[in-house]
Amino acid sequence: MQLDEMPRLDGAMVSHGSRIIYFYTLTAFDGSQVRVDELNSAVSGGLIDRVCASEEIRSLLEAGAGMVYRYSGRSGEFLFDVEVWPGYCP
Repeated sequence: MQLDEMPRLDGAMVSHGSRIIYFYTLTAFDGSQVRVDELNSAVSGGLIDRVCASEEIRSLLEAGAGMVYRYSGRSGEFLFDVEVWPGYCP
């Protein structure tokens, strides 16, 4: 599955002191029209690679922060989370 449109960043927050949550909307998808497991697989591998390649984010991970990327469909329904925690990056 390929994402044809970029996800829209709707906001971010710090939770529990060391967890940063980014809220995204996949504007091309409605939860009732896609297989969420396939969509999660299509997004998560590349996202984790990009997160681990970012020096800024790696420094946050090395300091103990966790990153959560929360995705919703265009109607606002929760689809899935992609989480990256210290130790996930090689």
